[in-house]
Parts: sequence; structure tokens; C-alpha cells
Amino acid sequence: SFPTRRSSDLVEDRDISHGQVRCRSRMQKWKHDTQTEMPPVDVFISSSCYDLTDLRAELGAHLQNHSFLVRLSDEYNSNFKVNGSVDSIASCLLNVEAADVVVLILDRRYGPILKDGPYAGLSATHAEIQHA
Repeated sequence: SFPTRRSSDLVEDRDISHGQVRCRSRMQKWKHDTQTEMPPVDVFISSSCYDLTDLRAELGAHLQNHSFLVRLSDEYNSNFKVNGSVDSIASCLLNVEAADVVVLILDRRYGPILKDGPYAGLSATHAEIQHA
């Protein structure tokens, strides 16, 4: 059994010289200290897709290069699981539930409004975040 991750497990590293803020996990430090293999962190990336394709792909590649499992609905090679027995919105919500972390990317586009279901009146991205 692996330890449960909590938001308190994140530690902020600040690199003043470059103005960058990086977060690392205390669990990763624990992994290196004990040499016990930890499962990779599973990340769902949520955003409107059409206007943020390049940013989503770049973030996904960066996270994958750092040993994260990445769930991107628009990337064939991601960890996103398609459930053929439910519609695309329900499939996204199942992936949100399965992820350890949800990352939201916001820009100007809200996305199309869902017409029915429990999140009717919201965009798919809004529904994903409310579901998380």
C-alpha cells in the first residue's frame, strides 16, 4: 500500500534568479530517501481544446518527460481512457475521477454549453472542474 497524497505534501521551491516557481512533492523526496518505488502522479489537464491545442500539448509533453501520467482528451498517446459505453462528457468526468491531480488552463474561450445532463448550462471544462 502506498501513502496517500495530500495537498500538504507539496513544497514550493522558489528560484529567485530566474523568477520561476516550481512545486515538488514531499512524496518524491520520500521516494529518494527510502528507495521505495512510488506510483507516478496521474494528471488530468482540463481546458477548452480548440484554442489551447499547442499549450496543452506542450504541458502534457513536459509532464510526461518528468514521469507524470497525463490525461489529455485530445492526445491519442495520453493516459486518457475512452469509455465507449458513455458519452464524451461522461468519459471526461470518469478520467477526472481517476486522476490524482486536475490542472486547469484558462483563457478567453469558455467552450460550448452542455444542453443536458447534470452539468447542463455549463461548458465541458466548467463541468470537469466542478466534478473535480
